[in-house]
Amino acid sequence: MSFLNSIQNQSKKHEFPFDHWEYNNSLSDGAIEEIIKADIPDVSKHNLNYDGTRAIDGGAAEFREGIASGGEAIKFRCFVTKENEKQFPNLVKFINELQSKEVHETISKMIIEIYQIHMLELKLSVTEKVFG
Repeated sequence: MSFLNSIQNQSKKHEFPFDHWEYNNSLSDGAIEEIIKADIPDVSKHNLNYDGTRAIDGGAAEFREGIASGGEAIKFRCFVTKENEKQFPNLVKFINELQSKEVHETISKMIIEIYQIHMLELKLSVTEKVFG
């Protein structure tokens, strides 16, 4: 399990500006290759105010106004579906791994640990203020 190995053995925890982890080698070379080869139009060749965000349109609501599907932005995304999963076997493997009990439990433990640390810090802070 490439992703599980990454979060267990190759992750680096950061605490600034907030608690988060950096994962190294979390995607297989095959999954990266599938992402690179995915058929997605070049946004720079369209008349869009692209700011580099996932929204493509800078988040402007009028771009999607009245369009529950996501409007024009949907044209610049590629989803792995039942219809095209054979084109993305490595990404399907990655998705299945993300859904696995082992990955779920590992990430849950990481989050719970951070939550417990912050709760302890909060209790200590409140205790100091109350009892000085």
